[in-house]
Amino acid sequence: MPRVLVVEDSPTQARRLAFILEDEGFEVETVADAETAFAKLVDGGFEIVVSDLHLPGDSGFDLCRRIKDSPETKRLPIVVCTSQADPVNVLRGLQAGADGFITKGREPEEIIGCVRRALARPVEDRRAETKHVSFLGQDFAIETGREPLLDILVTAFEDVVRLNQRIELETHRSNELLRVILPDEIIAELRGTNAVKPRRREDVAVMFADIVGFTRYCEAHTPDEVVAYLQSLVEEWEEIAARHGVEKIKTIGDAMMAASGLLKKAENPVLQCVKAGVEMIAAARRSPPGWNLRVGVHAGPVVAGVLGRRQYLFDLWGDTVNEAARLESHGVAGSITLSVEAWSKIANLAIGESLGKIPVKGKGDLEIIRFVGFKDDKKV
Repeated sequence: MPRVLVVEDSPTQARRLAFILEDEGFEVETVADAETAFAKLVDGGFEIVVSDLHLPGDSGFDLCRRIKDSPETKRLPIVVCTSQADPVNVLRGLQAGADGFITKGREPEEIIGCVRRALARPVEDRRAETKHVSFLGQDFAIETGREPLLDILVTAFEDVVRLNQRIELETHRSNELLRVILPDEIIAELRGTNAVKPRRREDVAVMFADIVGFTRYCEAHTPDEVVAYLQSLVEEWEEIAARHGVEKIKTIGDAMMAASGLLKKAENPVLQCVKAGVEMIAAARRSPPGWNLRVGVHAGPVVAGVLGRRQYLFDLWGDTVNEAARLESHGVAGSITLSVEAWSKIANLAIGESLGKIPVKGKGDLEIIRFVGFKDDKKV
């Protein structure tokens, strides 16, 4: 069987090509650079060359030209085998003297077929006329007697299509993952400017929702059960929040932080949070563990921005956030508690009761109001 010289600087790729060719009965030797390859070819004994394009020192293009320019080696067929499915590389390879072009990701039988076609072609076919081709803004001199240019370009473009399909799939997966981490408006800004400008909003309702007794539940149940039920509940919370125009900011253990009026204009951000909170409490009670929920809502100015580079986090800061967290922690299981400021936004629509005052560091005493219900559900 013919002896094949494989020129490949990646040991893994070199072994793969050698195994493929040896399984078909070829005798294979591998080298890692163009200089060593040419020295072996001049010594004789090889019937074909299979070469990568990107090599240490001289490139695969340089090796092709050197082989075709040398009287001792000019009749050797050359198959370029590369990971870059780029039609321009096909034309450059043909211009340099390659007799075949295949990408490394092809099936073994396709690689073998390309090698066999290059070996089977009569030597006279390589003495061909030169045709000048303009392609993607570059001029190439192509020897038309080599392996049919159309077949090679079709093969290359098929690889390009496959590559683009993989890129589109990975882009879709990345987009879906990004949506889990960031709101859509932030994603759009990040794509458009490669950054997210910090922002201050004056009238934002911030809501914290926390499962009561969750730590005790975790200690008494298996991790699989805990995570499965919590995942299902958080997914339902997200749907509820979206339905009421409330933006989920993040989950913190068994708690969720959300806001209304931050990224999208809301006529009454507090009302949106309260309506979402009512449904979230009901969803927690319906869950198999029958969890109960505390919800706290406060309204005021916040600062928002994105932190991190390896792992993005969209977050909120300010007294409004801190007070909302305090309201939740001092709240009543199965109820929504609001600050006086937040309550004033829905007082004409709702019934509430004061739970007294709680001390807040740097703020003094903060009165909290428990939401009892809406005066007339038809109005909200």
